Amino acid sequence: MLIAKKDNKVYNIDEVDKKRYLEDGYDIYEDGKLKEYSYKKQIAYSEYAKVKEELEKVKAETNTSNNAELTKQVEDLTNANAELTKTSEELTKANTELTASNAELTKQVEKLTKQLEKANKE
Repeated sequence: MLIAKKDNKVYNIDEVDKKRYLEDGYDIYEDGKLKEYSYKKQIAYSEYAKVKEELEKVKAETNTSNNAELTKQVEDLTNANAELTKTSEELTKANTELTASNAELTKQVEKLTKQLEKANKE
């Protein structure tokens, strides 16, 4: 069941009557919720301008707030990236040193293995 409301008039209507009531300036409600505004509804331009100005202020504030938040996030990510780059460079350097040490140790192990083999043959 639909309800048509206009000013202080309220009518229970069927779906077939909806179009006629909309044309007469009634808003249509269903289950207590606004379903459709009458296209004939008019508001004063001053009221429209006031609401539009408020909306633009809210949008501007939201954009400023969002931009500040996004700028902070970019700064935080840039700092984190710099720290990760530094850590990566340190790890690369340590890896290079360990690789060189490993090569040196491998040479020493080979040398010792040859000495052991030679000592075992004697």
